[in-house]
Amino acid sequence: MIANDIVVEINYTLRGQDGKILDQTRDEPLAYLHGHMNLIPGFERQMTGMQPGEKKSFTVEAKDGYGEVREDLRFGMKKADFGGHPIKEGAMVGLQGPRGETIRARIVEIKGEEVLLDANHPLAGQKLFFEVEVVKLRPGSPEEISHGHVHGPGGHHHHH
Repeated sequence: MIANDIVVEINYTLRGQDGKILDQTRDEPLAYLHGHMNLIPGFERQMTGMQPGEKKSFTVEAKDGYGEVREDLRFGMKKADFGGHPIKEGAMVGLQGPRGETIRARIVEIKGEEVLLDANHPLAGQKLFFEVEVVKLRPGSPEEISHGHVHGPGGHHHHH
């Protein structure tokens, strides 16, 4: 059954508060290494102990999902700071953060020379509704466990 260091293959559908489908598996199941924080905490907690073939529907509260909306992740920039890159409302942009990290932010509004951005995850502050079916389980390999994620089909690929 699902426990830490087990590679789990699942089919799932994720719906938002309005019932719209936000994400789902299509042609092949999603594979993830359980217990390594690859998925949101509320999801992993619900999956623990499930068996292949088992189906489950559950809700994940915002705090166990993508977090509450943080006001400090909403900020303004000048149009000139975009160096002539096209900007439009609703677009996602990659910005450099104070420590050189990349911050993904959504352009919320453009007011004259001022551009308002929001770096909250698009699903922050939302209750998430999952329907999941466990397809298959296998023990994670020592390499997968040391890297903290799945290798091979349905998993994460290293690019060199």
